[in-house]
Amino acid sequence: RLGVRTRSAGFIMAAGLVLGFAFTGEIVGHIPVFVSGGFILYFGIDLMKNWLVDTYKRFSLREWGVVVLILVFVACYGFLVAIVAGFLIATILFAYSYANTPVVRNAMFLADLPSSTERTGAEAAYLSDTGNGVKILQLQGFLFFGTTEQVLAQIRPAIEQRSGPRLQSIIINFRRVTNIDSGSASAFQRVQTLAKRHGFHLILCGLSDAMGNTLMRAGMSFKEEDGVSVREDLDRALEFAENMLLAQRAAGASSLVTLTERFAENGQHAEKLARLFAAAERTAYAAGETIIHAGDDADVLHFLESGRAMIARKLANGELKRLRTMSSGAILGEMAFCLGVKRTADVIAEEPS
Repeated sequence: RLGVRTRSAGFIMAAGLVLGFAFTGEIVGHIPVFVSGGFILYFGIDLMKNWLVDTYKRFSLREWGVVVLILVFVACYGFLVAIVAGFLIATILFAYSYANTPVVRNAMFLADLPSSTERTGAEAAYLSDTGNGVKILQLQGFLFFGTTEQVLAQIRPAIEQRSGPRLQSIIINFRRVTNIDSGSASAFQRVQTLAKRHGFHLILCGLSDAMGNTLMRAGMSFKEEDGVSVREDLDRALEFAENMLLAQRAAGASSLVTLTERFAENGQHAEKLARLFAAAERTAYAAGETIIHAGDDADVLHFLESGRAMIARKLANGELKRLRTMSSGAILGEMAFCLGVKRTADVIAEEPS
């Protein structure tokens, strides 16, 4: 403030302080009272200027109001009470601000976000027509009693809507949620009660063990007969919701005829295709058994007559990452077969196929 730019000022001040400590009594005795009072008044005014005047432009009106309140507490009740009051006010303001932070990252319907599972044309069309009956909520951040209301605000209109498909399921994705407290867990338990009352299914995905334990302590049940299902990730939750919708649709069982009808355009070449599939070698695979191994020669083309198969790639940590799920009528390994290259992914039966 004085414009000093050299280190000598610091040494001079330090020397003055040392001498002042050594001769405090003698120095104070020779200083007039009005000078000491003037110093106290100057530093008090300077402190008021720094905290009230200078901060008015730098702080928001709410933050500046907290400073004024703390000053009032100092004047009326003393420093100790003001410190406690400032801490409580800051805590309340933080909770209020965080409660207004969006925790619903995305809200959409199944018709806009289908799973990676391969579907027939008829199935895809049916899911597109009925997909608005499945609401998807992707959450983020820390969930506590103040932020859970945002989730309920998304669910209530979906329950009360009268136009369009009836609400069949609600998918809640917790993958980007850091943690939840007991208050928000109780709110999700109320969502389960709403699901039972209004007849929709609740599907949770991306839950960590800690979050799952918190929900169960709040009285939430993860049993499907209680209207709640838990899936590992969002894609599997989407697939589960699609399967629930398709279960309501009268679909014929997969068979040889289904394969023929699938690949015969408008009935053309049906006879040739029937002979082709009849001549093909049939192999049965149990759930979890590998149909195609990554790195093998692509000298065989597979047609999935019945069941389901998962296309997966092994990550560096040894875990399998699901890329797509194929249902009956799908062709497996056609890209590597046609290009004459090695298999690039594993294909694993998810159910007897």
